[in-house]
Amino acid sequence: MKTSILYDTGKYLARASLPSETTPPKAILELAHDRTWRSFDGSEHKEHVQDLVWIGYHTFAFKNDLTRSVRIIPDEYIVRLDDLDNQIENLGRERQHLIDEAWRRAKPLHKADLEEAIKTV
Repeated sequence: MKTSILYDTGKYLARASLPSETTPPKAILELAHDRTWRSFDGSEHKEHVQDLVWIGYHTFAFKNDLTRSVRIIPDEYIVRLDDLDNQIENLGRERQHLIDEAWRRAKPLHKADLEEAIKTV
């Protein structure tokens, strides 16, 4: 998994990919343009849309051809983040396997089990 950028969602930092990479979500560039639309009352509206980068449902505007909310990750961090992500993914699979095995070996819950637990509280 190679992701080359970080973006600020307002609550946390998330990883994304440049358009040339395969890992979603990808950063998509929308170049500046004029947009025209007609409202329900029939009136026509025009607006200028500045250069934007879209990542999922997040948009970030460029000012002087840069945006501070999206950043390129140095290569050494990409490798380290990928290693950690792979370890986390492997631990998640291992955890799910253990949960599935515990479910197969577990006994059904009886009402008496809960009653006994309540008595000991």
